[in-house]
Amino acid sequence: SDFGGCSICEDNQLTLVSPWLSCCGQSMCNDCAIALSSSDATVQGCPFCRSPHPTQDTAVDNIRKHLRRGDPRAFYNFLGAAGPMGLPTNFGESEVCARALCGRGYNEALMSHGHGCLEAGFAQEGVQHLQRAAEGGLAEAHCHLAKVFDSDGQTYSHLGLISSDVRALEHYTIAAKMGNSDAAAALGAFYFHGRACEQSFEECVKWYRVAAQGGNKCAMANLAECLQQGRGCEKDQQTCMKWLHTAAYLGDRQSQITCDRSQIAQEGWWRTPPPPPAS
Repeated sequence: SDFGGCSICEDNQLTLVSPWLSCCGQSMCNDCAIALSSSDATVQGCPFCRSPHPTQDTAVDNIRKHLRRGDPRAFYNFLGAAGPMGLPTNFGESEVCARALCGRGYNEALMSHGHGCLEAGFAQEGVQHLQRAAEGGLAEAHCHLAKVFDSDGQTYSHLGLISSDVRALEHYTIAAKMGNSDAAAALGAFYFHGRACEQSFEECVKWYRVAAQGGNKCAMANLAECLQQGRGCEKDQQTCMKWLHTAAYLGDRQSQITCDRSQIAQEGWWRTPPPPPAS
């Protein structure tokens, strides 16, 4: 799903989920989209074709126009913006888009459609779409499937889906090995509690560390606790406080409370940017 480089900066590569403009069908990278949104440039209309910002009805017509042309980004935007953009939300039409994208290798759209099915109460259809996206090699789909089966979360238990920690562990492991930090954090918790596996604090710390290095603040807090207590690793108070500081700085409330109780400095010291933790 490579769409070339950004038309503005020419550096960042575009993907299926890059910001897309329905007026002219051009895309830009996320960095340029953020820069434009914080400047006065967007007031003047589209940065590419200079058209005035379209009304909702015009945007809907434009999306349909690009849909007829087979633009995969229009298919994806149809799935993601059906409700907000006033497009029909029936699953038959969404299914057409999802299948079109899947046939072209765009598993992100299939995963989004699967999530939408689950949220709307279509359990079996949702799981089937997620499984197909996972089979297509999408780490996020494996992680989402794991959450569906995870007995601890029970996110979709009201839909009658049978939980299975064994299947959840399988999908968390695959996603974690593919670099998904949320899955790595969940996998660490599985090993910590010995759920569907033999309890291993060493494996727990290993995956907490992977998740923490990937930016997961909950994993940072859990890793800090392991370092403090010496569970699965040697005690290391200095590295513990660095991870705790980072988690607190990123918004983990319990880490913020722990930092304030540490009496290292005045209350709220964790609001200062943290040093990079040791690996």
